[in-house]
Amino acid sequence: MATAVSACFVRAGRVGGAEHALYNLLDGLRSVTTAADPWSVVTAEPLQLGFDLAPLLTRPVHVPGLRNRVAIETLALPALRGVDRWLLPNYYTPLGLRGHVVTVIHDAQHEHFPENFSARKRAWLRAAHRYTMRRADVVVAISQSVATDLLRVHGDRYATKVVVIPNAVSFARLEGGSLPAQVPSDRELILCVAASWRHKNLPTLVGAFAAVTRRRKDAHLVLVGQVSGRLLGAKMADDVGALVAEMGLLDQVTVLGYVPDAALGALYRSAAVVAIPSLFEGFGLPVIEALGLGVPVVSTRAGSPDEIALDLPVFVENPKDVDEFAERLLAVLADPRRYAPTREAAARIRVHCSPPRIARAYVDLEASL
Repeated sequence: MATAVSACFVRAGRVGGAEHALYNLLDGLRSVTTAADPWSVVTAEPLQLGFDLAPLLTRPVHVPGLRNRVAIETLALPALRGVDRWLLPNYYTPLGLRGHVVTVIHDAQHEHFPENFSARKRAWLRAAHRYTMRRADVVVAISQSVATDLLRVHGDRYATKVVVIPNAVSFARLEGGSLPAQVPSDRELILCVAASWRHKNLPTLVGAFAAVTRRRKDAHLVLVGQVSGRLLGAKMADDVGALVAEMGLLDQVTVLGYVPDAALGALYRSAAVVAIPSLFEGFGLPVIEALGLGVPVVSTRAGSPDEIALDLPVFVENPKDVDEFAERLLAVLADPRRYAPTREAAARIRVHCSPPRIARAYVDLEASL
């Protein structure tokens, strides 16, 4: 029985956490599969993995004149021969696909914040989710929060086919880097890892940081994540760099944009605290990465962070409250060791989301179909 994973949605550096979730999963799959149980990865564009996929096979597809992932998957995947089982990691299930299907849905943000999507994109997401719920043999939700959302929207009749498997989180990819040259090494670093989508709520964090600087002069905010105009998907937020300039914080904020994995790891290890101000998260990959590296986290409860993070972050109850966010940051900065996860807690996080463990869950799931 041959299984294929579609990576056709990846546009390197432009699709946010779903791309890294896939890379982490592939890292795990290569360690738990063998050539005797062939798995292949279908790609429309080159992946930026940093490791050899073997024993996974690569099956590039090309549809002349097309770059849209939906069009490519719709035309190319049903035509592929020799695939008995599919793993579709980013919500879309093509019409006409043969064999058993497992499709991953990362969130239903469009149901909570419809204003973050165009009317056309909302209609498309609802239709794609409805079809996936009907067609897939199993729908994987990356958190219980997402699973609850899917059943609320689509009905309890699908309860038997929705399975919760968290995203894989690879800490190996975060090793070996050094701080980017733009980041001061002698300051108290507050790190935020979030692309410039509206639901990431970066203006609240910038406002909170401005309040923090009035009491901690050495504080420095580092914003990591793809900037507006480079992302695909939901609507972008306003230019965060312009907001930083408007608030007179240019000397105290570094906006890095997208950075390589090793540099991201160095930023985590150098941070006094990681701040995640999101209004909505299906999973919250940076929360797990930071906690797994022993770094204290200030986060909202929006979506799944309070579920997946073992109650380790310092939580902000009102994600839009600038003053509350500032107070939580100041509390952690005053005593980082008190709020950092213990070595044992960090180890539990790493084991719970380890790529081999999560990959094994998918291998067992596909084998059961």
